[in-house]
Amino acid sequence: MFLLIYFRKRIIEKFFHSDPVTLSVSLISDSFAQDLVPEKKKILEEKINIENVTFYPLIGLDGFKVVSSVDIENIGCETLNQSLYQLGIILFPPEKINEKFLIKIRDCVVKLNSDHPLKKWIKWVARPAAINTKDQEKFNLLNDLIFSHFNLITDQKLKDQITKMIRGIPENTLPEKILKSYLFLLIGNVARSDLLISDIVLSPPRVNWEKTYKNSNSVYHQVAVSKIDQIFKKISNHPADRKVIHLLVLYLKSYYNDPSLIQTAEDIDVSETLSKLDLKYVESLAPELVNYLRISRLSEKKRISILRTLGREFKEQAYWIWPFINIEPLISDVLFPVLADLEKNDELWFIYLMQDEKLSDLFSKKAGKSFLPSRRSFLNQGLSSKSTLMMSLYKLIQIGDMNKDLVDKTLRYVINE
Repeated sequence: MFLLIYFRKRIIEKFFHSDPVTLSVSLISDSFAQDLVPEKKKILEEKINIENVTFYPLIGLDGFKVVSSVDIENIGCETLNQSLYQLGIILFPPEKINEKFLIKIRDCVVKLNSDHPLKKWIKWVARPAAINTKDQEKFNLLNDLIFSHFNLITDQKLKDQITKMIRGIPENTLPEKILKSYLFLLIGNVARSDLLISDIVLSPPRVNWEKTYKNSNSVYHQVAVSKIDQIFKKISNHPADRKVIHLLVLYLKSYYNDPSLIQTAEDIDVSETLSKLDLKYVESLAPELVNYLRISRLSEKKRISILRTLGREFKEQAYWIWPFINIEPLISDVLFPVLADLEKNDELWFIYLMQDEKLSDLFSKKAGKSFLPSRRSFLNQGLSSKSTLMMSLYKLIQIGDMNKDLVDKTLRYVINE
């Protein structure tokens, strides 16, 4: 009885989804009553399966991307004139393209017109990467700095060089900010370093997600992504107070789903900061994130009770909590004003929230209309913006609105035309 009460769902699942169980202490090793990994809803986990193509969001250091998995064995050349298969190939991760995949597609597109999207795509895949001399110099210097054994650069000449480089680093993407933060640490400016990280963890996930890989052309972004493991090791082991860095790691674990990024985050020990989440000082560093982390550790009953009492913060919850934790017991008429406001001021995020069927039903009942009509027009407009293309694209795929125009816009985005 104690085990059933304490470990709840995990133990019950083990009783009813396995062979007869001999009750023993070994069951404890299979239970996670204090597991800090939150329940994640469809926004991070859902996959769209259509015939031999699967589409899913991959949210990592390149922002929100839609990627595909294609069953190449069951795709014939005659099917490549369909938007579904064209989109599936265009969104297939380039790093996973093997020779067999490339040969089959090349054989299929060789007879197609030069303006066919897959003809353009295969030329892009085969195009050698251009090497810019100045970028190569920056890459070499950054590589040396990232693998340096020093936490602080005291050589004035090198310090001036780093300072000059910092001025040229944009802050369009998370990797650029993380790299810039690291370089500030190297020259001893801890305050500026922490400020850049704070800017990330204080921003709702939706804001950071929009900084898609269209903004990833800079050498700084590319270096940071390729060396992120080493950068995190350096900034997390720095002798300065690392609470802000730990909060960044927890942010990534909570709101991102790229397996390689999550693994990098898992390798960093954040237990010290986790043990201090109830402290006002830690809360002041990232109030919304800390509130989410606290709530995600609670039982569903207590969690919902607290969310109800924080009604004045429903809009904050809509960005930081609702899409990531089961909120069905919370959904009632009192949430409608927030949904109506989001429909007016942030329609793209509103559409993502409507993925919850109970929220969708609530909106339809109170507004006297379905949330879906006219959304296609809005989402198609989103394809014209670099920052919203990928998030709009995923929803258009989900509602089955795939056509030549959507394929062409996606292709131009992917190959950076």
